[in-house]
Amino acid sequence: MVIQGVSRSKHIVNEGSKAVAVTSTVVSEEVFGAKRVNLALTNVSGGGETITLAFGQEAVAGRGIRLGDGDTYITSADAGYTPSQQRVHAIGSAAATIAIHEELILD
Repeated sequence: MVIQGVSRSKHIVNEGSKAVAVTSTVVSEEVFGAKRVNLALTNVSGGGETITLAFGQEAVAGRGIRLGDGDTYITSADAGYTPSQQRVHAIGSAAATIAIHEELILD
């Protein structure tokens, strides 16, 4: 996984990409001592693969939030939503890649 963290005082931005397999893979950890305020996950596979997301549990293909090629899941406190603080899991219909952008505020 390629993740870069940028810290602005109590604000941390993590972005990068991660390979997703046909078994459940953690793509974003639960971070103790911090609150996730923005999360964007994009299927950047380019080969027609589908990625399924699950929060706080193992991902199961076809059950949960499905991202087709180029689709993005976004949840943001800025837009009035409360992003899940749980670990995020993903599973692909075949080998796939997911781009990750998340912003955290330290408690």
